[in-house]
Amino acid sequence: MRLIDADELKERFCEENCGNNRCGDHMDKCVWICSVEESRTTYDMNKILKKLEEVRNRYYELMFSCNNLDEMKKCMEIEYAIRLAIEIVKGGGVE
Repeated sequence: MRLIDADELKERFCEENCGNNRCGDHMDKCVWICSVEESRTTYDMNKILKKLEEVRNRYYELMFSCNNLDEMKKCMEIEYAIRLAIEIVKGGGVE
């Protein structure tokens, strides 16, 4: 499975199949557009970002409660990796 921009898909479909009528004469094709609109989202970026932020914050707080330098370094590395993951998710992988 891959992620697509559903809004772009719907727009392109209407342009290619309905033209300026905007599905006025092609209601059978508009049913397909409605099914895309009503489909569940398989990837909710906001939920993923929220969860990543929660985990990152946990490691950030752990950094200051570590008993030794090695534990603190490990928490810092994990926190940094999660911060990078957040930036990747925010970027969306759009080419």
